[in-house]
Amino acid sequence: MADTDVDTDLNTAPGRSQNNTEVINGNEKWAFYLDAANDLNFNHTNDLNASTPTWDGPTAVSLGASPLDASNSQVQFFQIWYDKWTKGDTGDLIHMAWLDSGDNVAYYRNMDTGNADALSTAIDLNAEMTLGMTSVVANGVRDTNLSITKATGGRIYIAFSAVPTIASEEHRFVRAVSPYTTTNWTNVTATDTFHKDTGSSFSQDRVILMPAPNDAADDIYGITLRVDDNVVTVWHWDQSAAAGAGTLTLVHTPAGGANVERAESFQTAAVPDINNGHVYIGCWSLFDNAAADVHFYDMTSAATIGGDDLPIENLAESGYVKLTHDPTNDRVYLFYTDGTTGAASAFGTDDLGAYQTSDDNGGSWSGRQALTVDDADGVAALGGPAVLNFAGEGATLSPLWHELVDDDLMENNTNKITIAGIAVVSRLRQLRGVGA
Repeated sequence: MADTDVDTDLNTAPGRSQNNTEVINGNEKWAFYLDAANDLNFNHTNDLNASTPTWDGPTAVSLGASPLDASNSQVQFFQIWYDKWTKGDTGDLIHMAWLDSGDNVAYYRNMDTGNADALSTAIDLNAEMTLGMTSVVANGVRDTNLSITKATGGRIYIAFSAVPTIASEEHRFVRAVSPYTTTNWTNVTATDTFHKDTGSSFSQDRVILMPAPNDAADDIYGITLRVDDNVVTVWHWDQSAAAGAGTLTLVHTPAGGANVERAESFQTAAVPDINNGHVYIGCWSLFDNAAADVHFYDMTSAATIGGDDLPIENLAESGYVKLTHDPTNDRVYLFYTDGTTGAASAFGTDDLGAYQTSDDNGGSWSGRQALTVDDADGVAALGGPAVLNFAGEGATLSPLWHELVDDDLMENNTNKITIAGIAVVSRLRQLRGVGA
């Protein structure tokens, strides 16, 4: 039952990634994280279903040939997106973007999981598009933000905020077309950024980019936590609205909102449904509060958002939220930290990782299920992929997390979730009399 180490050389600030830090394809996993030197690494295993998976060891992503530094990077925030997380996409690339305070730039790089995890040449986005960046603040846990996604039409989008001021050159929204090399990137003007807040806490705002296939092939959404007024907003980027330039429109303000008292605790998450093109959103109403609820929304398109279901109600000493979707079984996993069962019942020191599931787009939930067991160590920055079990191949879901006492990357192999493939699902449906 014990929680076990994957890597013991973790960065001391757990809030430097958002929403998606793992890719799982069947029983194979790639996990992305920052080490104690602020370098972005990935670790890989291909036997998740084993009682104790074997990990290959860390491989550096943010170090290497020019424009990267060969021996030192200072990554403040990073994000990834896997081709198969986009509806209809069968590609093998993991797209990675990060902010580096050592060079004061934003980088893009991809890794080909179908070609021995080959890493592409990194791209200095500041240099390629003359973004005019002058600084990336070093306190990345609170003062920077970045998100990346891929639209169904194939464009990659990155939105980032690099400093805690309103300087337009440090808040950017960029896009690229395949093959995502240097000449294929375009700077969208600063007025088109998703970071729309005008208050003093500008770059603490968190934006999560998601594809919008039910609107148009190259459209996306930006789900934003606004710090200054504690609300969640949903923006729609319409790529075709203005002769290719695109327009950004506020389309939803979910009623549940979010209290983002600690920006690094990630009070909001989103995940795409690659079956129907919906986007699911989960957000806490309060932070570390006895009256805190998790609200869940099902967004069909820019015009329609439904739900406001409450999978969690009145849970004290709790926070973080992460969503994963299994399209084969049409199941949503909601991961969170729960401090109410710890030895001293305190958020950030005695939390346990937990999860719930829904098989009806958030209409009903399973109730609390255990993910971690060592309650004296503190759980933060729960990992997990956005989507897995893409084509019914089955999968093993075992989200990693940041253990706060020793700053280790942890997993629990007893509580990992074995997910049925399409053959098993079809047979169960036959036995239940609901057809193949």
